[in-house]
Amino acid sequence: MALNNITWLLFTLLLCASTSSMAAICTPVSNFKTLILNSSLSDMKLDIPRDTPDGTTVYEQSMGSVGDTASYDCSVNTNMGLIANPSFSTHTTKGYLFAMPGTGLSWYIKSGDKNEGLPSYDDNVVTTTGSRYLMGATYTLGLVKTGNIPTNTKPINGLLATYKKGDLELIKFYLNLTITHQSASCKSPDVQVNMGTDHTVSSLDTANTPKVAFNINLIDCPKAINKIHYTLKANTSIIDARAGIVELSADSIARGIGLQLFNENSQPIELEKSQVFTDSTGNSGGNFQIPLKAAYYRIPNESLTPGTANSSVTFIMSYL
Repeated sequence: MALNNITWLLFTLLLCASTSSMAAICTPVSNFKTLILNSSLSDMKLDIPRDTPDGTTVYEQSMGSVGDTASYDCSVNTNMGLIANPSFSTHTTKGYLFAMPGTGLSWYIKSGDKNEGLPSYDDNVVTTTGSRYLMGATYTLGLVKTGNIPTNTKPINGLLATYKKGDLELIKFYLNLTITHQSASCKSPDVQVNMGTDHTVSSLDTANTPKVAFNINLIDCPKAINKIHYTLKANTSIIDARAGIVELSADSIARGIGLQLFNENSQPIELEKSQVFTDSTGNSGGNFQIPLKAAYYRIPNESLTPGTANSSVTFIMSYL
């Protein structure tokens, strides 16, 4: 038992000696203090089209500035960079981006007018030693698309990251920001097209029945939308999909006719096929109109019965 006690005491003494001999890699000089940057940014709503390439910066905003502080001294080569708060984000493998899990977004912090963000601590070893001076600067927060972005809300309230050199905390970045991502879309009210009541058997029997122009209105389109696609989906039976012809609805009294849809150039629109609205390109946002036309179609070899003639089509919009 005595031998065991001596061994334990010796181990304890050696451990204490080893601990007391450790020295800090970087130490503050004179009036050094860790800089604190508290940023409260306006809640952000992102509208990011699906075709936005990964690596695209989708948001940048100044976080504010911090003033100068005093000097510090580092005795050896050491790591220097950002350490992210794991509650909000994770380190990247290389570089200056820090991923926010579950959002498809990564953030960076830039200093002054530099093009790239501050590096992550794990990936940046600096060889400058001796006395250094920590100067103040203006910092910018950026968000980059790095994956599929779901419709969600991401609150960030608290410590975002710490900028360290060796074991010395140089700057702490605190952020209060709520990021909301919603699918980029336009408002599109329902459209009712009055086909008129003065159609005659002779007019319907002609090759060019009267066409009625109408518009699909796209309202408050976000600037993030680069291109709009639309598809016409019949709510009744299809007579000829390629020619854009559908049957009348069951509540119609008229017989022997259907409804045909055209683009603004009077060319038939193929049903169930995606069409590109070219006037929406240019990333300008705002309000647009998709001009279309409709006409009654005389069904061959069917007797014609007068009466109400209604049909309906669903316009499916997709945004890129």
